Amino acid sequence: MEFKRIKHNDGSVEYVVSGEVKSYFLEGLSNAVQEDIDSGGVTSFSFDFSDVDYLDSQGIRILVIAGKYNYQGNKKLIIKNPKDNIRRILELAEIKFIEIAD
Repeated sequence: MEFKRIKHNDGSVEYVVSGEVKSYFLEGLSNAVQEDIDSGGVTSFSFDFSDVDYLDSQGIRILVIAGKYNYQGNKKLIIKNPKDNIRRILELAEIKFIEIAD
């Protein structure tokens, strides 16, 4: 798994992720999200999952952490361009503060 962090002028941060989002590879992404939360300078998070092939429960955990942060600011966590299999996983998780955008 690889990711790129993009900070936008409005204070939002987008993570462009590729590969398999699973526990074995998540330490870097998890640390980056937590550092952004701890900094207090991020208005919201979004994730571009157009190149994500797999998402496990630990990957969902990171989305929940970022999503709860967004929810405090009355914003949904946007997941952009997920493949069909990732979309199904997110829909089955029934996390109300996640919005899927194509």
